[in-house]
Amino acid sequence: MNRKVVEYKIIDSKKDIAKIYDTKERPKRIRMILSEWQSMMLEQAFRMNPYPGRAEKYNMFMKTRIPMKNINIWFQNRRAKERSLYEEGLLNIDHPVPVWSEIEIASQQICEDLHKYYRY
Repeated sequence: MNRKVVEYKIIDSKKDIAKIYDTKERPKRIRMILSEWQSMMLEQAFRMNPYPGRAEKYNMFMKTRIPMKNINIWFQNRRAKERSLYEEGLLNIDHPVPVWSEIEIASQQICEDLHKYYRY
């Protein structure tokens, strides 16, 4: 019968513990820096709809070339920021409620853009 020998290392110093959690081994995450016009595009879209759908996010991607993942995260962070400002009393909710005709025009434009992109 073969037995497997397992070695355990006893960690008894702060230095040994620090080695385990050494951040030098992990590569640093690259932060995406948005240009001023990209930020303005996202802010404008947020004012129209803080919860955009997939087609709206895709349209933003096509216009700004910001990856969809980053657009999703930007909207999550922006909603959290607005929520915290509202709770602190520093923000009055005065979003302009979009008129349905504006939404229809925007969705029609998105559909046309998608049709051009996916033309068979």
